[in-house]
Amino acid sequence: MKDDEIRQGEGILTYSNGNKFVGLFAQDERQGKGKMLSAIGDLFEGSFDHDKIDGKGKFTRQNGDIYTG
Repeated sequence: MKDDEIRQGEGILTYSNGNKFVGLFAQDERQGKGKMLSAIGDLFEGSFDHDKIDGKGKFTRQNGDIYTG
């Protein structure tokens, strides 16, 4: 990705620490529905607003524990 490009629409972003976001982008921020998978296997599925988790979602720990709210 070039420095002057912004993320827009559906995509995948892989961070240097191994975390991965799959979902929607708007103006280079995570926006709308998406999934955030940590390098250790934890998964958040839900909504994002202005690059932050927002509203209800489902958090599944790598050990199988699930939190919905």
